[in-house]
Amino acid sequence: MTARPVPAAAQIYHIPVLGRDATFSRFRTPEGALPPKCGHDPFLPPSDLFVMLVMEARPGGAYSNTVCRKGFVMIAKRAFTLVELMIVVALLGIMAAIVIPQFGSNTSEAKASALSSNLAAVRKQIELYRYHHQEQLPAAIGETGADFVRRMTTKTDIAGNAGAQFGPYFLRMPANPFNNLDTVRVGGAAAGVNTHGWRFDPTNGQFQADDNIDTNGDGVLDHVAL
Repeated sequence: MTARPVPAAAQIYHIPVLGRDATFSRFRTPEGALPPKCGHDPFLPPSDLFVMLVMEARPGGAYSNTVCRKGFVMIAKRAFTLVELMIVVALLGIMAAIVIPQFGSNTSEAKASALSSNLAAVRKQIELYRYHHQEQLPAAIGETGADFVRRMTTKTDIAGNAGAQFGPYFLRMPANPFNNLDTVRVGGAAAGVNTHGWRFDPTNGQFQADDNIDTNGDGVLDHVAL
């Protein structure tokens, strides 16, 4: 920045304070001397302040009697144009279109994996119950889901009544992740009614998911055959 000549051999420098780069050491007098600091921190955050240094020249190139004045100037701040905003919105839309379906797919896959794990765990414990109880199932024809849950989650005797010989096989029944229900329906309509989390068939010991998810809309429920 060059000096602006003023009367009485003084040199005037207008130094905008725009951040850490606006240090006094970057502005030298014609003789190479550094302008003195003017009683304020030159490392100010961005603002509208400016400093006017008035240095009166002495014979021999020396400077003295520095006068510092502070004021305000208007600094134009550039805003986003409509085109730039439209580009940003379009990019965000493209990113959302890519990410959201993947997120939804990952969520469905996680639920399917949890469902398969729950089914395998319950079926394994049903077989263990049959082994302990002389091939009896946790619920017989005419009994309810409460009977099934009681025998699987509490201690029983060899007849399946309250006792201390066997179990519990679960601390609590797991929930079906597709309808968040942990209740069990014994017999009745085929699996897929979606009134309970699970369906247990007392005639053959089959344990199934009772949700009615049909992703393809083809009338074949996704989880009945798992």
